[in-house]
Amino acid sequence: MFVKILFHILKYHSEECAEIDKGYFGLLVYFVQTQALITLTLISVANYNRLLQKCNLYIKLLLTFELSSVSNNVCPNTNLTQTNKTQMKFLFLLGIYFVWGILFSIVQMANYFLPNCRAGKLRKTLCLKGHFLNGLIEILKYTYSSLSDVMFYSLLCVTIGDNMVWYHDASVQCFSILQICMIVFGLVFVIPFPLALFIGLRKLRMNQIESSMFLKSLFCPGPFLICWFVAFVVPVKNASKVFVTNIRDKERMSKENNEMFERFRGAYRISDGATQYWESVIIGRRLALCSTILIPNMMIRLLTCILLNIIFLIHHIWIKPFVYKVSNYAEALSLFQLSFLTAINLFKSTYMQEGIIPEGASVTIFQLLNLTESIMLPVLVLFIFSVEIYLKFRKF
Repeated sequence: MFVKILFHILKYHSEECAEIDKGYFGLLVYFVQTQALITLTLISVANYNRLLQKCNLYIKLLLTFELSSVSNNVCPNTNLTQTNKTQMKFLFLLGIYFVWGILFSIVQMANYFLPNCRAGKLRKTLCLKGHFLNGLIEILKYTYSSLSDVMFYSLLCVTIGDNMVWYHDASVQCFSILQICMIVFGLVFVIPFPLALFIGLRKLRMNQIESSMFLKSLFCPGPFLICWFVAFVVPVKNASKVFVTNIRDKERMSKENNEMFERFRGAYRISDGATQYWESVIIGRRLALCSTILIPNMMIRLLTCILLNIIFLIHHIWIKPFVYKVSNYAEALSLFQLSFLTAINLFKSTYMQEGIIPEGASVTIFQLLNLTESIMLPVLVLFIFSVEIYLKFRKF
C-alpha cells in the first residue's frame, strides 16, 4: 500500500495528469475497505475459485492493512492475541505516517536551505514538497477507514456477569490502558475529523485560514473544532488574531489556499456548493459504517449497514458529485454492490447466529454466494474499463 500510494502521488498527481482525475482509485479503495468491513467468512464453506479468493484477499490485505495470511485468514503467528494484533495494526498505521513525516521533513529542510532549488535540475530531486504533501493527504484519506476500524474494534465491550470485558477477548477488562488511549484518539482525531474537514475546507475556500493551519487541523481536528466554535460563539475583539493566522500577503495566501483546496476537490464538481466539500461526505460515510462495529449483534449491525448504504446510494444519485458521468455511474454501481453484499452477509449471519453448519444443498448455495462476493470487485473494475474504452473509441 505504501509503494502504491508513492506511485500514485508521484505520477497521478503530476501537473500533466491533474486534468484526468476521475476519482477511480479512491472509489475502488473505498469499495474494498467497505467490503472487508461487512464480509463474513464461514470456515466450513470453501469458495468455488480459490485463485479468485486469494486475489481478493491479497487486495484486501493491501488496502485494509489486515494482519492475515492467505491460507487461513488469521495472523500467521498463532502466539499473538487479538489485543496484540490490534496494537500491531494501529502501530503499523502510525508507522506509515512516521516514515512519510520523516521524508516530508527532509524535503522541507532541503527547500529551506536551498530556496532557489525550484530552478534547474534540482527541482526534480529536492523540490518535491508539493508531491510529498499530496502523498500525506492521500495517506490520510485512505488510512482513515482503517484507523476508525481499529478504534471502534477496540471499544466494543460486553457484560459477562458483573464484569465488562472486551468483546473479542474475554480476558481483557474494559477501560484498559489500550481502550483509554483509543477513546482519547477517537475524541481527538477519528470522530471530529469529517466535521473538521468540512469546516476547514469552507474556511480555506473563503480565505479565513491559511493552508498550513488547515493541514494542522486535519491531524488534530478536535482541538481546532473547539477553537473555531469558541471563535464563532464568543464575541471577542480581535478573535481572528487569536484563532486565525495573521494575513500578511493575501495574494500569496489565496494562491496557496486554492492549491490546497484543489488537492481535496479532486474529481468532484465545483459549480455546486454541496459538491465542493464532498471529500468530507465520503469520510463521514466511512465513519458511519465503521461505527456499526460497536453493535455486538451481527444481524442488527448488517441490517444497519444495508440501510446506510441505501441512504448513501440515494444521496449519491440525487447529488451526482463527480464531474464525469462515468465516475457517477461507477460510484452508484459500487454502492449498489455494497448493499447487495451486505444483504448476502445478513443471510450468512442467520446461520452463524444460530450456530448452524451448512450441509448438503446449503453448501452449494453458500459457495455461490462466496463466488458472487469474489466477483464484485472485478465486475466494478471491468465496468470502468469497458466504459472508458467505449468512450475512447467513440471519439474516433
